[in-house]
Amino acid sequence: QQEQQHQQQQQQNKKKQRPFGKQSRKQKPILNLTEHEAGVVSLAFYGDNFLLSGSADNTTRLWDLATGSPKAILKHPRTVFGLSVQPPTLEFARGAQKSEPLIATACWDGVVRLWTLPEGALEGEL
Repeated sequence: QQEQQHQQQQQQNKKKQRPFGKQSRKQKPILNLTEHEAGVVSLAFYGDNFLLSGSADNTTRLWDLATGSPKAILKHPRTVFGLSVQPPTLEFARGAQKSEPLIATACWDGVVRLWTLPEGALEGEL
Protein backbone atom coordinates (compact mmCIF):
# COMPACT_ATOMS: atom_id res chain seq x y z
CA GLN A 1 0.00 0.00 0.00
CA GLN A 2 2.87 2.37 0.75
CA GLU A 3 4.27 1.60 -2.69
CA GLN A 4 0.94 2.54 -4.32
CA GLN A 5 0.80 5.80 -2.37
CA HIS A 6 4.37 6.57 -3.38
CA GLN A 7 3.57 5.94 -7.08
CA GLN A 8 0.44 8.09 -6.91
CA GLN A 9 2.44 10.91 -5.29
CA GLN A 10 5.07 10.68 -8.05
CA GLN A 11 2.38 10.87 -10.74
CA GLN A 12 0.84 13.93 -9.09
CA ASN A 13 4.24 15.58 -8.88
CA LYS A 14 4.89 14.92 -12.57
CA LYS A 15 1.59 16.59 -13.47
CA LYS A 16 2.49 19.63 -11.37
CA GLN A 17 5.92 19.91 -13.04
CA ARG A 18 4.55 20.12 -16.58
CA PRO A 19 4.74 23.75 -17.70
CA PHE A 20 1.88 23.38 -20.18
CA GLY A 21 -1.43 21.73 -19.48
CA LYS A 22 -3.88 20.25 -21.96
CA GLN A 23 -5.63 23.58 -22.47
CA SER A 24 -2.49 25.35 -23.70
CA ARG A 25 -2.03 22.72 -26.44
CA LYS A 26 -5.42 23.66 -27.85
CA GLN A 27 -4.74 27.39 -27.93
CA LYS A 28 -4.03 29.05 -31.24
CA PRO A 29 -0.87 31.09 -31.85
CA ILE A 30 -1.09 34.82 -31.18
CA LEU A 31 0.69 35.56 -34.47
CA ASN A 32 2.07 33.62 -37.42
CA LEU A 33 5.19 35.32 -38.75
CA THR A 34 5.54 33.58 -42.09
CA GLU A 35 7.71 35.67 -44.42
CA HIS A 36 11.00 33.79 -43.91
CA GLU A 37 11.80 31.49 -46.82
CA ALA A 38 13.78 29.00 -44.68
CA GLY A 39 13.96 27.87 -41.08
CA VAL A 40 14.27 30.34 -38.22
CA VAL A 41 17.28 29.54 -36.06
CA SER A 42 17.49 32.48 -33.65
CA LEU A 43 15.11 34.86 -31.88
CA ALA A 44 15.45 37.88 -29.60
CA PHE A 45 12.93 40.36 -28.25
CA TYR A 46 13.59 44.02 -28.99
CA GLY A 47 11.74 46.24 -26.54
CA ASP A 48 8.14 45.48 -25.69
CA ASN A 49 6.69 45.50 -29.21
CA PHE A 50 9.24 43.87 -31.49
CA LEU A 51 10.82 40.50 -32.17
CA LEU A 52 13.97 39.78 -34.16
CA SER A 53 14.33 36.53 -36.08
CA GLY A 54 17.45 35.17 -37.75
CA SER A 55 16.99 32.64 -40.50
CA ALA A 56 18.62 30.20 -42.91
CA ASP A 57 17.20 32.43 -45.68
CA ASN A 58 20.13 34.77 -44.92
CA THR A 59 18.04 37.49 -43.30
CA THR A 60 17.24 38.96 -39.93
CA ARG A 61 13.77 40.43 -39.66
CA LEU A 62 12.44 42.95 -37.17
CA TRP A 63 8.77 42.09 -36.56
CA ASP A 64 6.18 44.49 -35.21
CA LEU A 65 4.23 42.31 -32.79
CA ALA A 66 1.19 44.59 -32.94
CA THR A 67 0.72 44.08 -36.68
CA GLY A 68 2.71 40.93 -37.47
CA SER A 69 4.54 42.69 -40.27
CA PRO A 70 8.32 43.08 -40.71
CA LYS A 71 9.61 46.61 -40.10
CA ALA A 72 13.15 45.91 -41.29
CA ILE A 73 14.92 43.16 -43.22
CA LEU A 74 18.67 42.88 -42.66
CA LYS A 75 20.38 40.92 -45.44
CA HIS A 76 23.36 38.65 -44.83
CA PRO A 77 25.50 36.47 -47.12
CA ARG A 78 24.76 33.28 -45.14
CA THR A 79 22.50 31.87 -42.37
CA VAL A 80 21.98 34.10 -39.33
CA PHE A 81 22.36 31.79 -36.34
CA GLY A 82 22.68 34.26 -33.47
CA LEU A 83 21.16 37.56 -32.31
CA SER A 84 21.79 39.83 -29.39
CA VAL A 85 20.22 43.17 -28.49
CA GLN A 86 22.16 45.81 -26.58
CA PRO A 87 20.33 46.42 -23.31
CA PRO A 88 19.51 50.10 -22.74
CA THR A 89 21.07 49.95 -19.27
CA LEU A 90 24.53 49.61 -20.81
CA GLU A 91 24.28 53.07 -22.32
CA PHE A 92 23.26 54.63 -19.02
CA ALA A 93 25.98 52.76 -17.13
CA ARG A 94 28.62 54.27 -19.43
CA GLY A 95 27.15 57.74 -18.98
CA ALA A 96 26.57 58.12 -22.71
CA GLN A 97 23.72 59.91 -24.36
CA LYS A 98 20.74 57.73 -25.14
CA SER A 99 20.98 56.53 -28.72
CA GLU A 100 19.42 53.84 -30.84
CA PRO A 101 20.33 50.41 -29.46
CA LEU A 102 22.59 48.13 -31.44
CA ILE A 103 21.87 44.58 -32.34
CA ALA A 104 24.56 42.05 -33.15
CA THR A 105 23.95 39.28 -35.67
CA ALA A 106 26.18 36.21 -35.97
CA CYS A 107 26.35 34.95 -39.53
CA TRP A 108 27.58 31.60 -40.82
CA ASP A 109 30.26 33.46 -42.83
CA GLY A 110 32.09 34.07 -39.53
CA VAL A 111 31.27 37.78 -39.31
CA VAL A 112 29.41 39.51 -36.49
CA ARG A 113 27.52 42.51 -37.80
CA LEU A 114 26.31 45.49 -35.74
CA TRP A 115 23.08 47.20 -36.78
CA THR A 116 21.01 50.13 -35.54
CA LEU A 117 17.28 49.74 -35.20
CA PRO A 118 14.61 50.39 -36.21
CA GLU A 119 16.07 51.61 -39.52
CA GLY A 120 18.34 48.57 -39.96
CA ALA A 121 21.53 50.44 -40.83
CA LEU A 122 24.77 48.41 -40.80
CA GLU A 123 27.16 50.13 -38.35
CA GLY A 124 30.12 47.78 -38.47
CA GLU A 125 31.54 44.29 -38.69
CA LEU A 126 33.70 42.30 -36.31
